[in-house]
Amino acid sequence: MVSCYITNEALSDPRHLYSILDENWEEPAKTMFRMSSTITTQKIPHTLFVKRGWKIDIDNDETRLFFQVNHPDLVKEVCGMAKKGVLSQDALSYMLSTVDLNLYINKSNDGFGAKKQDERTCYANASAAVLHLAMKRIIGRDGGYPDFFELRRELIAKYGEYGNPTKKVLEEVCPKYRLKCEKVDAIDAMKAVSEKRPVVARFYLSGAQWDQFYQFYEENPKGILTRFYLDSKHHSTINPGGHAVVLTSYDAGSLRLMNSWGDDWADNGFFRVQNANVLPGLKFFDVSWTSDDF
Repeated sequence: MVSCYITNEALSDPRHLYSILDENWEEPAKTMFRMSSTITTQKIPHTLFVKRGWKIDIDNDETRLFFQVNHPDLVKEVCGMAKKGVLSQDALSYMLSTVDLNLYINKSNDGFGAKKQDERTCYANASAAVLHLAMKRIIGRDGGYPDFFELRRELIAKYGEYGNPTKKVLEEVCPKYRLKCEKVDAIDAMKAVSEKRPVVARFYLSGAQWDQFYQFYEENPKGILTRFYLDSKHHSTINPGGHAVVLTSYDAGSLRLMNSWGDDWADNGFFRVQNANVLPGLKFFDVSWTSDDF
């Protein structure tokens, strides 16, 4: 349900989707806000709004389909965007890709979810998940859609069971599937996730930090890891090392990542960190495509 409240009040920021009710609003606005549907960050046809200068709140990884407008042009704009959001090919591709992403996140069936790596193949797990979901966004892709397990087998056969640089693997494999790979910063990684593209994330922890990492999620499976906690221990016999995971979503308070240690670890195989500064050496790799690639 989409609610549009028309007011003669001055609005400082009329192009705005809200997550939380403002107690300063007029009572009718509050009523219509409560009537409107809640949608998660992943289901927002982001480009339809962002390209027109709209602000989208994502507190608790969600927003409301509620608008406040005070000018006829804005009424037309809201109606036009609602129509495009339902009928456009772009929005359709977003919805199709969201279904696949939610299979990973929500474990809609036994075939999907956080997979468990063999040996030191986190690079293959993370890369295969992102490659698979990138191709699933292409409607009617020539060559079909290699599934996660097929891609993972291919990567392990070529790059081995004992680790390999994730950046190298993606740069070499992406062209085979007419995809692009680009190293991006945290802001661009979150933009990619908002556009329904999960992103490979690579980080490196000292032995003491690995101790704290294991301990935190054993005690707080759904908790949000902070850098202060990660650095609270300084000595360990565990070897330092890198790890590859997948950034799947975010909200105002955390980044949510999919690990490769099986769905019985942490929150069904997923974990949260406070921000991109928590995990040392965190790097993001965005796998994408353009129409020119096909």
